[in-house]
Amino acid sequence: MITFNDNVFRLDTDTTTYMFRVTGFGHLEHVYYGGRLPVWEKAEVLAQKRAIMMGSSVLYDASDDTYCLNDMYLEWSDNGRGDYRQSPTELKMPDGTFVSDFVYDGHRIESGSIGMDTLPSSYGADGTLVVDMRDTTCDVRLTLFYSVFGKTNVITRRAVLTNGSAAPLTIRRFLSMTVDLPDEGFDMLTLDGSWIKEANLHKRPVEYGTIVNSS
Repeated sequence: MITFNDNVFRLDTDTTTYMFRVTGFGHLEHVYYGGRLPVWEKAEVLAQKRAIMMGSSVLYDASDDTYCLNDMYLEWSDNGRGDYRQSPTELKMPDGTFVSDFVYDGHRIESGSIGMDTLPSSYGADGTLVVDMRDTTCDVRLTLFYSVFGKTNVITRRAVLTNGSAAPLTIRRFLSMTVDLPDEGFDMLTLDGSWIKEANLHKRPVEYGTIVNSS
């Protein structure tokens, strides 16, 4: 089930809840992902609290001295506006800069899955949330897709980038998703191996640094 109330998106499977909200500046702030929550649970209670300005931080806007993208849990991260974590994108924008700033511009909730024309897709979702984002400077749009498979407790994500400008948009990196989670002592599970000896389970703690799992 997918709902939107008071600028909060909530995606429920049979036993899990995924929640994020639209901030006052239009960014998508991750709030919660875990066991299914009661319907009355409020995002404000679960969200990260920002009471004072973080030292040596870059403010997004002078009107709010606690709003620093580098210290927030985000659904999507951009370059050049104060978030110094690795971004899912590296874009040379139509104006020639490498600065992007995608903010909320609307959404819709569709029944079932929304397939892709040229790539493999998952089907049979209960519903799909489509969030439209726009860059604050250039005519470039980002569309985020969240598909909910309730009985299997799966939420899939993907992203689509559209250039509406006459000038070129150069894509050096564009990933399907990003997610920021609080440090809860997570473990990363991978199924490693090679031909006829696949699916060897490895478990490693998620610590400071970068872990790459590829094939």
